[in-house]
Amino acid sequence: MDKNICRLMGQNIYLSILRDDEYAVEKYIEWMSNETTAMYIEKNGDIVDVTHMPGWINDNSVMRMGIVYKETDQLIGYCHIDHRKRDFVAWLSVNIGEVSMRGKGIGKEVISVLCRFCFHELGVNSIHADVLETNERSRRCFESVGFRKSGIYRGHGFHNGEFHNWIHMDMLASEWKTMYC
Repeated sequence: MDKNICRLMGQNIYLSILRDDEYAVEKYIEWMSNETTAMYIEKNGDIVDVTHMPGWINDNSVMRMGIVYKETDQLIGYCHIDHRKRDFVAWLSVNIGEVSMRGKGIGKEVISVLCRFCFHELGVNSIHADVLETNERSRRCFESVGFRKSGIYRGHGFHNGEFHNWIHMDMLASEWKTMYC
């Protein structure tokens, strides 16, 4: 696959079927290996093993998508939904990989598009996300959509020789409806 194929539409972005062409795979590796990004994802700064990329891309246990900026049709990040049907919940993860595209409201738009899909199409009752405590930008982004802090994983992440807490955030379908419907 060598084109961005729309799966979910936003105003300034769309979420595409996850690309598996050489360019896209190189971007995913670059973003996951970038120190400023990697410290905030669950791997906590581990160098990405390229031999695992085909499995990561083709893993259908979660709904992985590329984040595409509409104006330029440029792949700028990736996200996923881990839908746990039996529990009526979903877990979200968002990474705006292109550093120049951060701080422009794109993360908030991606989270909103994902939440709308999860609540309206998947019929979940709650959506969850975990954010490294030191990642203030990400925490504020989730809060701006309506997520609330609901727990802490104490000392769950290790980066630069120190243990860090992860913040658990969530939002209920009833809260989404009150805010957006």
